[in-house]
Amino acid sequence: MEKRSVFLFPFLCLSLPRKRLPFVMKNYFIVFVLLGMFIFAKAQYFLPIQSETGVTGGFGDVRSGVYHFGLDLRTQNKIGIPVYAAENGYVYRIKINPHGYGRAVYLKHPDGNISVYGHLDCFNGPIAQYVRQIQMTTQQYSHDLYLKENEIEVQRGQWIGNGGNAGFSTGPHLHFEVRSVEDTILNPWKFIYQAIPDTIAPVINAVGFQPLNAN
Repeated sequence: MEKRSVFLFPFLCLSLPRKRLPFVMKNYFIVFVLLGMFIFAKAQYFLPIQSETGVTGGFGDVRSGVYHFGLDLRTQNKIGIPVYAAENGYVYRIKINPHGYGRAVYLKHPDGNISVYGHLDCFNGPIAQYVRQIQMTTQQYSHDLYLKENEIEVQRGQWIGNGGNAGFSTGPHLHFEVRSVEDTILNPWKFIYQAIPDTIAPVINAVGFQPLNAN
């Protein structure tokens, strides 16, 4: 009687002759790797700045005792460089005030993540029209607006505003963040690293340890 082995894979139960296992395992592994590469590649977002750009402020940098929650993307030291939506979705929040990010747009995407675009010089298209109407109606500049789902839809690569120097900013640039559905800050590099390759290896100058308790 031929010896057989049973293997349980995701969504698949195999009962195969043992002599065929190396071939099946090899091909199953290849398919699994290719599927993983496809899924990971699809996770890459559209780079919000399409003109010549680079990173001027890194994720996790310490600034005045607080961590930098996003990436600062260079806009050639110019105001007015177009800013594009990183992925399909809808406008989740719009915030306008003289402080912080100045003018900021928050987009919610099908993967549940929220992308943030800060220090904008102006909004564009339906977003600009929406803000203008609210400001004219209330006769107030500053607002923190949460929109209804799909009230203003956006497409990947859609022009949503221009880069600027609004709010607490030391020069024209785009502040770009990615947050989870629970509003947890995520590393934006994970979503755009293919568009801005990081070719410089980190250099560790010092290591510090913080004790968990007095013991």
